[in-house]
Amino acid sequence: MNTYTNISGAKTGFLSLIAALILLAVIVLPVSALQLNGQDVSATTIGETVEYAITLDEAPAGLAGYIMTVQIADPAVGEITAVQFPSWVSLKNTTAIPADSVTLKGGDLYNDIAAGSTGITLATLTLRADGAGTTPVTITLRLHSSAVNRSQEQYR
Repeated sequence: MNTYTNISGAKTGFLSLIAALILLAVIVLPVSALQLNGQDVSATTIGETVEYAITLDEAPAGLAGYIMTVQIADPAVGEITAVQFPSWVSLKNTTAIPADSVTLKGGDLYNDIAAGSTGITLATLTLRADGAGTTPVTITLRLHSSAVNRSQEQYR
């Protein structure tokens, strides 16, 4: 399990929406170098939206898909208003938005994310500032490696 926390300070008189990434990864197969990066984002006015990209540093065994839950800890500060998947995600699903917590499912049916791929964008979220303050964003991720799916196909 890897945990990363990034926090930026609030600006006086303005809304500061800060996404602090806390990663709890539950992995189907052991991955030698799992790192998931988000970014600190901030909005200066209530109602402003900002994009929050979630990137997997590398997929040593490839990536067949994932299930990810993203939750804003303080709903008074912000809300998830949209989700954009990258083009490699051919099978996608999200729970209802806008929401304070969203579950995303993405699948790579065409094996675009091969073993050794790096800098893989999993999703880009749009966050809206609803009030003044800061709030962490918690991401829980379960990856499905390409190697798992290929070996399962061999036994069918």
